[in-house]
Amino acid sequence: MSVVLGIECAASCCSAAILADGKILASEKVCLPSGYPEILVPMVQKVVAASGIGYCDIDIMAASAGAGSFTGVRVGLGTVRAMALTAGKKSAGISNFAASAFMIPPEERNKYEAILVVLETRRKDFYVQLFAPDLTPLCEPSASFVNEVSLPFAKVLLAGDAAQRFKEDSGKDFPVFTDSIPDAETIAFWTAEHQVNLPPAAPLYVSEAHVTVNK
Repeated sequence: MSVVLGIECAASCCSAAILADGKILASEKVCLPSGYPEILVPMVQKVVAASGIGYCDIDIMAASAGAGSFTGVRVGLGTVRAMALTAGKKSAGISNFAASAFMIPPEERNKYEAILVVLETRRKDFYVQLFAPDLTPLCEPSASFVNEVSLPFAKVLLAGDAAQRFKEDSGKDFPVFTDSIPDAETIAFWTAEHQVNLPPAAPLYVSEAHVTVNK
């Protein structure tokens, strides 16, 4: 089985992990309001050293591709692309939608007709994508308000870091799978399971960047 370096800094925390032979050898997570560009590379160095695995022994270097923090996505993907290019290894960018759905055990997913992954935009709308219980995407991801989300299923499970806010805004009694915020370990496990057909280390932009320019 491949050795995987996973990085996640698109959501509310920054984390790195090394996976080998189906086991996490080392991992670290830090939750800060900002500053991930400064801490990510030292964190990766620390995790690699703690794992006992050399950089040349890592087969795949993967990072979260979004949706999420514009800066976090670019920093994570830029880091794995640079490291992979230097070491002559594979790099990959893993959708946070797919990673969130992946965290739900099959026996739980199969109780429902669909999984709606809802990610935080830190605005009034949501990043959303619908999945079948077998994790097949049923639509492309989008940025939508609650009243714009069409759900042609009676039994839908919510997941993702904005699932509870979506439930409250909808006024409906959706079930919520609470442990579905991916970290670097999730990214590493997803990558190891899908290594035959990995997505490129490119950002997943669901909407235009929302930024302001200081005057």
